[in-house]
Amino acid sequence: MSRKIILMRHGQPKLAATDKMSALEMKDWIEQYDSSDITKHPVPEASKQLAATAKVIVSSNLPRALTSVQALGLKPALVDGLFREAPLPYGHWRLPRLSPFVWAFILRILWLWVSAPRSAPVFRTIRSSHLTSSFLHRGFSYDYATT
Repeated sequence: MSRKIILMRHGQPKLAATDKMSALEMKDWIEQYDSSDITKHPVPEASKQLAATAKVIVSSNLPRALTSVQALGLKPALVDGLFREAPLPYGHWRLPRLSPFVWAFILRILWLWVSAPRSAPVFRTIRSSHLTSSFLHRGFSYDYATT
């Protein structure tokens, strides 16, 4: 019996419009991002069709992931923090002031580049990814859709 894992990204997070901010102010923005639901934009039909083929749905415990599953008209069989994306870092600088999306890109790259592959945060994320993959491959004999 063949198995497949379908990974689906969450819908667009419902975030308040934000001006430019410092890397230090990103801490509050990240907390808002992590606690946000998704916008009410229509779900792409291709996403609905693909998700409907899954026999088991698993989701992270973040609100944006859970509301994405609901928007697809589905219910997760398992909700766990194991399925969360890697935490977004923030800096301690007051300048420059950039959009949060530019900061997210820069901070993620710095996290990967400055944190050597064997450093704790990156290593923990890689280890968590391996554990999640093993869990999904060995845990069930079904197809999955994760958000």
